[in-house]
Amino acid sequence: LAHLVPSLPPLPPILNSQNIPNSKVLKDDTLSGRHPTVAGISLILSDFRGALHRSNLELASRQPPNRVQRDEVHEAFVKLAQKHLAPLESRYRDKSIFPIRDDDSVFVSLASFRDHLLGDTLKGAFDQAKHPERLFIGAVVQNCLGLNPYPGEPGVQCRTGAQVVGKDAHGRDKTKVSDAPPDRNGIAEFCNSPEYKKYCDAGQIRALYLHENESLGPAMARYYASKLWGGESYFIQVDS
Repeated sequence: LAHLVPSLPPLPPILNSQNIPNSKVLKDDTLSGRHPTVAGISLILSDFRGALHRSNLELASRQPPNRVQRDEVHEAFVKLAQKHLAPLESRYRDKSIFPIRDDDSVFVSLASFRDHLLGDTLKGAFDQAKHPERLFIGAVVQNCLGLNPYPGEPGVQCRTGAQVVGKDAHGRDKTKVSDAPPDRNGIAEFCNSPEYKKYCDAGQIRALYLHENESLGPAMARYYASKLWGGESYFIQVDS
């Protein structure tokens, strides 16, 4: 199981992949096919995510009369996907990246969007597993991280969804959107729990984080999560 070393740290959000040593070697070995690893794949995904984040910030900062247009956003995404993701897809097209394990291990692909129950989902999965040591999670966490969430990132003020606050004169719902604290991080709740921390330390929780305002929908989130598979015998896809 050499492709599982080094493991991907589940925390801290966004910066977790930066804690992986020898990142360039891991990426090169994965893209060349010499020695692919889950860590190498996560670093490639993180490079794409980071480049897309910077591109989105630049496009959003443009002022009239040069305000960004819809097609420019799409073209920027395609360009970055071709640079960062296409080489990985080309290298392993029509074949398994890793040998499939023969140990009844289970991989759960899990996409989460601002979900306050993610920690409970993880706890429930391990509590109900007959062999929790064989359970591995690939989680894509799309959360609002709030203002100044990590060095160099100004962040944004988190907001609620539309809240019903009453009825208007015609009986229709009146709604408002309010400021809100940063979203709960279910990965942190799970990994900081004395009862479940051992699973995180063992590399059984693999997490990729996205700013919620850069979520590209469930299909893209599930694509990311699928790439965190480490050759486990069974593959399950769920939402948190």
